[in-house]
Amino acid sequence: MRLTDLMEKEEQKGTYAGVKFNEESQDLIVNLAKEIGVPNPITKGDIHLTLLYSRKFLPDYKAAGDIDIKVTPKDFHIFVGFDKKEILVMKIDAPDLIKRHKELMKEHGATYDFPEYIPHITLSYDIDGFMGLQEIKDKFTKILPKELHITNEYSEDLELEWKQKG
Repeated sequence: MRLTDLMEKEEQKGTYAGVKFNEESQDLIVNLAKEIGVPNPITKGDIHLTLLYSRKFLPDYKAAGDIDIKVTPKDFHIFVGFDKKEILVMKIDAPDLIKRHKELMKEHGATYDFPEYIPHITLSYDIDGFMGLQEIKDKFTKILPKELHITNEYSEDLELEWKQKG
């Protein structure tokens, strides 16, 4: 394989970075989804928060590994996914993650598909007409966990054809 072919392959795969939560925080998130009764809830092992989603491969980026950041859930939002399914997320107040996202974007010339970085945790990739956003906010914002604990920053190749497991 020629060097230019290898470089093109690296550029095509992109870079994904995310953060993971400690066990207690994962349990709080799973229990919240269960209490809400959200259809197709995320599984404990899949709980994460996206830090960077760059279609450009970032060869010099190295994940921080073990970290210690506390964040605060603030409310809910519904996104429409690439497959047109409604995705229920819990938005997170996370100034440290916003700062880290901006630093990585600038330092590595990363790309991002959205106009604004909004830290969030996906509760379901398909709520299938569950209930409206305002109803979800009215009923469930008061039961959000007070704090979640992030313990790890990781990275992997970006999967442009990603699909939910299952």
